[in-house]
Amino acid sequence: MAGGPHVAYRDETFDAANGFVRRLRRRGRPAEPRGRRSGARGAWSLALVLARLPHLTLTPSTSPGGRAIADYLRSRRYGVPVNRLAQTVLPIPPTVEDYLRGRRRQAVRTNIRRAREAGVTCRPLRIGDECALLGVPVELISHPGDAWWGAFDARGRTLALAIVSLDGEWAMLNALKSRSHLARYLLHTEIVSFLAASGVRRLLVNGGAGLVLDDGLRYFQRRLGYEVVHVRLGRAYAATERRDREVPPLAA
Repeated sequence: MAGGPHVAYRDETFDAANGFVRRLRRRGRPAEPRGRRSGARGAWSLALVLARLPHLTLTPSTSPGGRAIADYLRSRRYGVPVNRLAQTVLPIPPTVEDYLRGRRRQAVRTNIRRAREAGVTCRPLRIGDECALLGVPVELISHPGDAWWGAFDARGRTLALAIVSLDGEWAMLNALKSRSHLARYLLHTEIVSFLAASGVRRLLVNGGAGLVLDDGLRYFQRRLGYEVVHVRLGRAYAATERRDREVPPLAA
């Protein structure tokens, strides 16, 4: 199974695996209204996805952003590193013009043009600015050194907020809250522009396990160019994890 072609985010196989996992999470069992045959197809699709998704290796630094990314990736549930399997990641090209080029970005270009025509603007924020208006739990999703952006309508009212941790060629999107889908497209593009100019080449989504995202988020991410990959921590972090899991000997 592992020797076959990679499974892509847009594949029907991925959609079937996503539906299977989400039904399991809702019901705690694989039963489906369409019967066992559909459940077996979902389970097989999940096995294919887990076996055939491509891998990326990430070695965070000791910077605040690097520690935030490392903490996210090292999180475990029942001993499983759940935040490394089927994670959504956006490849960042050298320029935002490269990012917006081509037929696949037509909808993105259309939406950001409409946002600008409607008077929507984006700007960096100081940590904490206007977050209360969007109900963002800052203490849960913000880390020291994070970059914040906001999108605003023509009257200066907050429409969207984003928070990103930065670490060299990697960044992690911790939040993207929005009241307007046009503002969300424009704000995301402004973030891509900033990241491209800063030398970032991959944007990881905090909480972006593709196998559990709803249809709306998957649709949005696919339009924006996100991919799904398994993420590996570099050797230095792998060695640290092994030491952390070792059980200390009992005192004599």
